[in-house]
Parts: sequence; C-alpha cells; structure tokens
Amino acid sequence: MNRKNNKNLIVFIRQLSLIIDSDISIFEGLELIANKTDSEYIKKIVKTTLDNLYEGETLAQSLELNEDIPAIVKSMISIGEESGDLSFSLNEVANNLEKDDETLEKVKQAVTYPVILTVLMTGVILLLILKILPMFNEILESLGGHIPVLTLTILNISMFLSSNIWIILGIIIALLVGFVIYFRSEKGRYKKDELKLSLPLLKEIYSSLLAVRFSRNLSMLYKAGIPVNISFDMISPSMNNLYVEDLLKDAKQELDMGEEPDKVIEGLNIFP
Repeated sequence: MNRKNNKNLIVFIRQLSLIIDSDISIFEGLELIANKTDSEYIKKIVKTTLDNLYEGETLAQSLELNEDIPAIVKSMISIGEESGDLSFSLNEVANNLEKDDETLEKVKQAVTYPVILTVLMTGVILLLILKILPMFNEILESLGGHIPVLTLTILNISMFLSSNIWIILGIIIALLVGFVIYFRSEKGRYKKDELKLSLPLLKEIYSSLLAVRFSRNLSMLYKAGIPVNISFDMISPSMNNLYVEDLLKDAKQELDMGEEPDKVIEGLNIFP
C-alpha cells in the first residue's frame, strides 16, 4: 500500500469509529464517507463493504471480504466486533497505522540526505572524469616528460569513459530496465526484500523499521488477547516484505511446536 492510501485508510478508520459511536446507521455513515472522500481507494472499499452489508454480512465480515484492506486491520475489526468494543479496536489500529507512517517518514528523511550526497558526489566524480581529466591529459602531453603509472592509468580510464560514454550509458540504462522488470516479478520482489536486510547501509535502517512495525503490531494484538502464534500470522502481511513473511511463517510453526517466543524472535535474525 502506498503512503497516500495508508493516510486515507487511517482517516477512513477514524471516521468509521465515529460512525459506530454515533446514532448514524452504518449504511448512512459509509455512504456519507464515500460522498465526502476524494480517494478512489476509499470509495472502492466503501462500495465493496456496502455491497457485502446489503447481502447480510456483518461489518467485520464485509471488511474481511475486501482485498484492499490490510489483514491486520481486518483482524482487529473482527476482534472488536466479537468483544463488543469495535470503536476501541478501530482507534487502536488507526493509532498503530499512524505511528507506522510517522516512523516511515522519519526513515525516509534519514535516508534522503545520504542519497542526495551520493548523487552529488557521483556527479562531481563524473565531471572530473569526463571533463577535467581529459584537459589535464592534453596539458601533460603538451609538456612531455614522464607520467607516473598511476596517473597514466587514471587518465586512460578517463579517456576510455569519455570516448565511450554513450555506450556505457546505454548499458547502464539497459541494466536498470532489466533490474526494474526483474524486481517487479514475484521472484524479484522476494530477492529485493531479502537484499533490504543484507545490504550494509540499508540493513540497519530497514531492520529498525521492521522491528518497530513488528513490536507495535504484536503489542496491539497481545492487548487484544490474541495468542502469540496466531499474531505472527496476522502480522506477517503487514511487514510488507515477502522474505520476512516467510521467516514469520516458519517462526509460527516453531511457536506451534512449543518454542519460547523470545527465542523464536531472536532466531529470526532480522531485528537489531
């Protein structure tokens, strides 16, 4: 789910909570939300939910059948409906989504500066290689004399890159397109998600984000009275990482076999 849809979902959940606490019928409330929102994502959710409600399903069942709603949200709504405190469950999951969104924003801000710095450094290096060094090469050749091996090697690399820049750019673009196509496939997405937890600079930031997301969701479900092993099943889709989802499925099996939760979590080796 993209960030815009996530924000819209938070608003929708808050509105749904207010409707449940008010005297407005769920049908009128959902139609009101659909009329007020500009989000096609929310309109689709409301339409599907209303269709299911008109067919006699409960609110939790209606939302459960909606593929556009995250699994953990559905689970909390179902728990709230069963416990008779749906409004509380909705607010809990909205709070959780908001905190997750805030954490993600902080991570993006932390990553933005190094990325900009890297791009600028790359630009400066390319400028040196493609423009400045060839000028030095001409000057050194005109002066004559012995050129050190290291300097000569650097100049030769510079001349090669400068002479073949369009071919090199073409290869780079082709590789980038290939990577994009690959990472959009199921196998590629899995590999990309795995790389996020293995690349040196990215690993620390991303694993911290996953740890925060996992702990918040686990805490929320624990407060709702959900057993830890079942919580793992509910949490895994919310991690937005296919590799981690597989690890959590394996961890859930270990919990089912009686392993201690702390040992199982430690054995995941994905958190700081």
